[in-house]
Amino acid sequence: MSAASSLHSASSSSAPSSPIPPSYSPPDASPPYASEPSDDEQRLDYVARVHSRIPHGVYTKSARRLSVALKHQEDGLDAPVYVRHSIVAGDIIVEDKDVCSVSIKLEGRHTMSLVEGGSSSRLLFSTKHSLWRRSESQTQCPRAIPFLVPFPATYETKTGEVPMPPSFEASFTGSPGLRVQIFYFLSIRITRPPLSLWRRHTTIVIPVKYQPRSRPYLPISPGLYPFLSTVKTAPEEWHQISSTVSSRDQSVDPLECHLFIPSVQIYGLPDIIPFHIQVAGAAKSLSSLVGSPAPRQASKSPTRRRWSRTSSSLKSPYPTELSKTISRASSVQPTKFTETCAQYPWSVQNPYLFVGGTPEDLTSLHSVRTRERDEFVLRVYLLRQVSTKINGQKAWRNQIIGEGSVYPAGRPPDFDQDDARPSALDWAGEVRVDKDVYAPSFTVGDLTVKDFLVVQLTPSRPDRSPLTELQLAHPIRLVTDTYRDIPDPSQH
Repeated sequence: MSAASSLHSASSSSAPSSPIPPSYSPPDASPPYASEPSDDEQRLDYVARVHSRIPHGVYTKSARRLSVALKHQEDGLDAPVYVRHSIVAGDIIVEDKDVCSVSIKLEGRHTMSLVEGGSSSRLLFSTKHSLWRRSESQTQCPRAIPFLVPFPATYETKTGEVPMPPSFEASFTGSPGLRVQIFYFLSIRITRPPLSLWRRHTTIVIPVKYQPRSRPYLPISPGLYPFLSTVKTAPEEWHQISSTVSSRDQSVDPLECHLFIPSVQIYGLPDIIPFHIQVAGAAKSLSSLVGSPAPRQASKSPTRRRWSRTSSSLKSPYPTELSKTISRASSVQPTKFTETCAQYPWSVQNPYLFVGGTPEDLTSLHSVRTRERDEFVLRVYLLRQVSTKINGQKAWRNQIIGEGSVYPAGRPPDFDQDDARPSALDWAGEVRVDKDVYAPSFTVGDLTVKDFLVVQLTPSRPDRSPLTELQLAHPIRLVTDTYRDIPDPSQH
């Protein structure tokens, strides 16, 4: 043991001492930062954010000495609005002291009805809470009763939890008619003693709107024009969809129609969607499409026009027969039935992955006046298809939710040259969703709401033209918000 102690002592005495840490100078001050780049800086990447702003308005409703005040609402709304993970907050004002109980219920339902096809109704959720009940310790109901009720973000199905669908209503008249509703309501109920002078039960029912917010994962690039430049320098910004204008005459070659839209293919309801259309083929075929133009002088490309929501007739600036009238088809069409109605819901696992095909029964959207015209018609519009399955019977209806503005782009071809010479016609334009549309694309159960961007090409003198009419429908997804930043007014 003595030897071990001596060895330990020797090892301890020979161990080197810890080095002294070097001295450090005070750090420099952090450089100033700003959210916006300066004149000599450039933003390399950017992720938009929605600045949430809590409204300060109050929605009120009263009936028989009972009032309800819902907080955090915008002023002037016809119904309270809630988003994903909202809290339904407010106060109940009871003017009657002789009350036995006060309760509140938040409920959501999904109903579908088809004339001569029956109806279906499903309860999405129902949450009920007792806010006050008379007891020995509390015999008098308080005048003001506050409440906080979470709005569910999901509901239960046989396959598990799925997102709660937005408020939605679509009603199509005709025979047979189709009506679809997804609605939510808040009900407040007070109960009085049996011998009360007032009615024993008083209930206030308040319809509420549920609008879960969503937005694209990429923006619509602001510098997409002129098209012929950006399609070469930034082809990833455009998505191309192609189709063929068929010919009934072997002496007239078919044409190729190319539609270019922003590559994200997911657009906010407020977005203005730019597009470019090119129809390419032999000059003879193009002449058959638009009609034989009169001789003309060379003209410059027109300047880009601003979006117009009211333009129903757009005439070409070229002094030719390229003038075209865009007519709006009636939104009332007969309901169609099929054994294989299109069922292409958005993927639940990947909300930005969508699959789809051609919307059913586009022929019913043709305007009668269009077929009676002799002019060439080019029309671009947004189509919403509501498809359902009620008691095993499938049905769908189409509805136009936005008309496009179209104008020629570039110089028109010279039809005086060789008829076999390849040539092309170009148009540009913009389209957006009508302002009264508030629901995005979605699917819930046997209901699917799909949206399409549709190009309709009707040749001049369609009854005698060797070319057939083209309806090119491409599925898109509509979401509630635009990609760009939405500033918070309270920060200014």
